[in-house]
Amino acid sequence: MRFLLQWFPPAASISGSKTHLTNTLTAGVDSAGKIYVTTFAFNGKGVEAMLAFKATANGNVKPVENITGSKVEMIEAFYPTIR
Repeated sequence: MRFLLQWFPPAASISGSKTHLTNTLTAGVDSAGKIYVTTFAFNGKGVEAMLAFKATANGNVKPVENITGSKVEMIEAFYPTIR
């Protein structure tokens, strides 16, 4: 059996100072295409923030939502959820 692996470049890339992306942990996409990224705090608190970006986000863009504090909690390791 042979496998053909082919690399495809990303359609978009979100990075830069406006993104607030530091110590990224996980990423996901909802049914509308909105991109969610969690950031990790090295202070024993686990997930620090969940940042949401438009489905069309590309480049150095601000998140459309910055979900922090008691609204972000860990459900098992690396499965954050919003209350």
